[in-house]
Amino acid sequence: MDKHLIYQRTRRCTAALTAAWLLCACTQRDLWYIGGTPGAEGQQVQASFNWAESDAPAGTMRVNLFSLTAGVSNYGVSDFAATAGGSMTLPLDASYHGICYSYDAANKIYFRNENSIDRIEAYTTTMSRSSYTRAFPAEHTVRAVDEGVVFNLGRIERFDVTRSEQPLSMMYTPVNVLCQYSFEIDNVVGAEHIADLRAACSGMSSSYFLGTGSLSQEPATLFFGAAADVANATITGSFRTFGRLPDADNNFTLEVLTRGGEILQYTWDITPQVDGNGGINGNVNINNIHIVIDSTTPVVGDGDGQVVVPDGGGGNSGSGGGFSADVNEWDEEMIELK
Repeated sequence: MDKHLIYQRTRRCTAALTAAWLLCACTQRDLWYIGGTPGAEGQQVQASFNWAESDAPAGTMRVNLFSLTAGVSNYGVSDFAATAGGSMTLPLDASYHGICYSYDAANKIYFRNENSIDRIEAYTTTMSRSSYTRAFPAEHTVRAVDEGVVFNLGRIERFDVTRSEQPLSMMYTPVNVLCQYSFEIDNVVGAEHIADLRAACSGMSSSYFLGTGSLSQEPATLFFGAAADVANATITGSFRTFGRLPDADNNFTLEVLTRGGEILQYTWDITPQVDGNGGINGNVNINNIHIVIDSTTPVVGDGDGQVVVPDGGGGNSGSGGGFSADVNEWDEEMIELK
């Protein structure tokens, strides 16, 4: 018999057997490979989100399920539209610890250890700023969460998968776990001579553990921006963070780039203003903590601290200290590393 004909018949037989197997599989409800568990019988579950405690975001919520049942693997993750939710198939008689969290690349919040309920962690990137590191070389510096970002987290301590003719409901009630700080620096002299501004605050947590709802105890300094209000001789801004560490010292540092290409640096101790307002662990006003700095008050270190910005010709660097730099150097000093 022609070899080509034998090959064609073999292909047809294989295709027919495959189609028959698929038809049989589609008509049976058992013998699924579900949640990493071979041979498990499946139950449909509908994950949804109750936004009574937070504004519903336009992006994605990630659901991550961790097995509480011996012999049943972790389900892993599924991503759903925040306003719609979605369905999953889970093995019958299994139990899970479930968490859901905002999952949007635009937020610039990243995750590690997503397969461990005790170690799953949200964090922002490490950021290097040479002008700041020159003054504070020992500090771990990270990028603050962008203004306007909301990071929602919901948890279900135990979800039992039982048999039902209808999909089981897995309802989460997410809350925003970020804390916002706003600030104003008053009595600024020469605000009209400012080319650019940036700021930092020490004593914050570097990350957040989603499974336990707790702050990392590693202290970090957050980097963020600021803006000059020339008419009112002030500098203002805000930043978002996972929270302040208890018993931490909080120094607020302002860096000013003058139109003459000089960088001025001022640091104030703001601990008395933020102590007791630490974020998710005991924060009394998670919506906003407002910091007011009178630039005539003493700075950390030498000098009286008043922000005095010289005109474009350079000259007085202000009592907070300064050093020469050009605009290109200022722009290139931030190096973001994940």
